[in-house]
Amino acid sequence: MTAMLARFVRRDLSVAFLPWLLARVIVGSALATSRYLFDRVGSGEMPLPLDLGLFAWDGEHYRTLAEHGYGPVSDIVRFFPFFPLLGRALGSLTFGADIALVLIANLSALLFAALLHALMISEAQDPRLARKCVWIATLAPPLFVLVLAYSEAIYLLLSVGVFALIRRRRFALAAFPAVLAGACRPVGHRRRGGRTSRRAQRLPGVVRDRVRRRPAPGLLDERPRTSR
Repeated sequence: MTAMLARFVRRDLSVAFLPWLLARVIVGSALATSRYLFDRVGSGEMPLPLDLGLFAWDGEHYRTLAEHGYGPVSDIVRFFPFFPLLGRALGSLTFGADIALVLIANLSALLFAALLHALMISEAQDPRLARKCVWIATLAPPLFVLVLAYSEAIYLLLSVGVFALIRRRRFALAAFPAVLAGACRPVGHRRRGGRTSRRAQRLPGVVRDRVRRRPAPGLLDERPRTSR
């Protein structure tokens, strides 16, 4: 066990660290530069995403969930609970839920990149290809979503863990990270023939109206298949 951990740190974590660090330098520099330029030449109030920083867009919703829970039914129900629950649990032991969410997201991103490298080495037996996969997965196109307080990083970490366990034929054990990954992110909403699905009709009114205005295709999207 100790030897496996040492190999993971030496072979996989060391490869993942540089692109992981570079992504945070890029995002941090972009945020600092944007705020500096707005202070110099901007007018009016600072745009909300710029003011929220690492909690822009979805991050603010996850922070609200971690600090206050779901509360009355609103569009926040589309954010799944595992990530904010982790933030609340860790935040109660450390510096608060907001800092905990950022720490969880960024540590998960590092472990995701390292585990992806280990999986690619196992599958392809090609260290160069494994390094390329890590750089691409860390920098393009996700980049900022693995830096901000989003659930993507922990979702990807758990997903790679599922595939790694399946390849070792540990199917029962793979179910555990699979369930947790499913509790991180929604898969979207199915729309067909210009009408919302029957399941969507049973959603609360506020959520149903939002789904109708902006459907998000996902794994449940069904399209007619044509034979080749």
